[in-house]
Amino acid sequence: MDIQGIKRDEHAGRDVDWYIAMRPSKRKRLEVSPLEARKQTLQASIWANIEHPFKVIKQVFGYNKVRY
Repeated sequence: MDIQGIKRDEHAGRDVDWYIAMRPSKRKRLEVSPLEARKQTLQASIWANIEHPFKVIKQVFGYNKVRY
């Protein structure tokens, strides 16, 4: 299993680039380079800025526990 891992059997044979930030605890265990750690931090920051308005809208309309 590579760094990103295969969580589903149907993706085992695919050559896919997964653009998902790693959890900080997983990054620490892997001892990734400082450049890769910075990249992961930036990805998480961008994701947080994009997702925040959706959280606010869901709270306003009472859909706190709804997932899309």
